[in-house]
Amino acid sequence: MMMPATLSIIAVVFPREERGMAMGVWGGVTGIAVAVGPTLGGLIVEAASWPYIFFVNVPVGLLVFVLALRVVPESKDPSAVRQIDYVGVVMVSAALFALTFALIEGQKLGWTSVTIIGLFVAAAVGLVLFVLWERKQAEPLIQLSLFRSRTFTVANISGLILTFGMMGVFFLLPIFFQAILGYGAVKAGLLMTPLAGVVVFAAPLSGWLSDRIGSRWCSPSWCRGSASASSSRR
Repeated sequence: MMMPATLSIIAVVFPREERGMAMGVWGGVTGIAVAVGPTLGGLIVEAASWPYIFFVNVPVGLLVFVLALRVVPESKDPSAVRQIDYVGVVMVSAALFALTFALIEGQKLGWTSVTIIGLFVAAAVGLVLFVLWERKQAEPLIQLSLFRSRTFTVANISGLILTFGMMGVFFLLPIFFQAILGYGAVKAGLLMTPLAGVVVFAAPLSGWLSDRIGSRWCSPSWCRGSASASSSRR
């Protein structure tokens, strides 16, 4: 819930010519968190116990909350309808719960068991009903018409693939390091740092390039053409 809200705030607060860099810095901070998190978590696990890793968010969250009230300007759409599609919330929540539970428990209960297959079917039916319901709502939970935009659709598919691969790696590698190779929690966390460290540098650079030449797919010839066009305009 917080991540899309922060990106929306960035899109509103920063002007168009600075928006890419701001989102790049946002991505860099995320990379720092992903890089520091496993090592810090390993230290906490070895020094205390695993439940304490959840308390790290409390002081950070309180600090960010206070800073947000002081620094982030108020932004809202006065024409927006203040109404929540509660039926849509229940539908999509139930469908995602069934899908998530099936993926988590499939190995334990058996992928061909009646329970797991039933959960997959329930998830599929729930998502279809959710889409049909949303198409009839004046103020839907998700504006499905946005997916008619090729740019919007491709960007979301790319984000899905990226997140699926990256989160899969960050979830499985620590387990492999500790359960298979026998490393400690701190060493496993340190081994994860280089993967996330790349994001710290790549995200701001990508944002800067987005502000300079646009956010399209950038081939070398296209970059040269854009740079020449920019020079001519200047």
